[in-house]
Amino acid sequence: EIQEPLNWNPVREITRYLEALFQSTDNVGYVTETYQITDEKTSEIIYKPTAGAFDRTAGQLIEALNILEKEKDISKDTLFDAIENSLITACKNHFGKADNVKVEINRETGDFLCYAEKTVVETEEEVEDKLLQITLADAKELSKKAEVGDILNVEIKSKEFGRIATQNAKNVILQKIREEERSAVYNQYFEKEKDVITGVVQRNVGKNISINLGQADAMLTESEQVK
Repeated sequence: EIQEPLNWNPVREITRYLEALFQSTDNVGYVTETYQITDEKTSEIIYKPTAGAFDRTAGQLIEALNILEKEKDISKDTLFDAIENSLITACKNHFGKADNVKVEINRETGDFLCYAEKTVVETEEEVEDKLLQITLADAKELSKKAEVGDILNVEIKSKEFGRIATQNAKNVILQKIREEERSAVYNQYFEKEKDVITGVVQRNVGKNISINLGQADAMLTESEQVK
C-alpha cells in the first residue's frame, strides 16, 4: 500500500495535471508511448503522444481520482469526461471552433490524445481552413499511406493554449468536483429520509440545534426536539 505524504491533496494533483495539459512545465515527467493512433487499414502508427508530456503527473491523476471516488463517492468517469470537455472547450476558445476535435484520456494510465480530424487535400491552395484540412505533403509526413480525401488524425498541441486555458479548465473541474460532492452527500442522506439516525450536537442556533451527521450538518428545529 502506497503511503502518501501528509500534505498530498487529490484536488491539487488534478489541477497539476491540467497545468501539464495546457502549459510547458519541466517537472511533469514523460508520457508512456503505449497510447497511440494507428491506421485501421495498414496498422501504421500515425500518432504518438508528444515526448516530454507527463507520466508522473498522469499517474498521480489516476490516484487522485481513485481517492475521490473512494472517499467522496465521485465517479472517475464523470471527472474524466469533465477534463476531456475542458480540452475541447480550450480548443474552441483557441481556434474559434472544435467540431472536428477529439479528446481521449486513457482511464488506466492518464495519458491523453487531443487531435483534429482533417481532410487531406492536394495543395496548399486548396486548404480553406487549417483546422479542417491538411495538404497531402504534410499528411505524408504523418502517414505514408495518406491519400487525397482521407481523414487524418492530426495532433493538437494543447500546451500552446497557455495560462488562460489552464485557469478556465481548473475552474470547470473544481466546480464539477463541488457539484458531484454535494450530489453524493444529498443522495446518501436522501435515502435515509424518515429514518432515525445519530449525530453529534455541535451548538445551539437560537432555539434550534446544529448536529453533525458525519458527511453533513443538519439543523434540528425546536418543533422536532423531544424535551
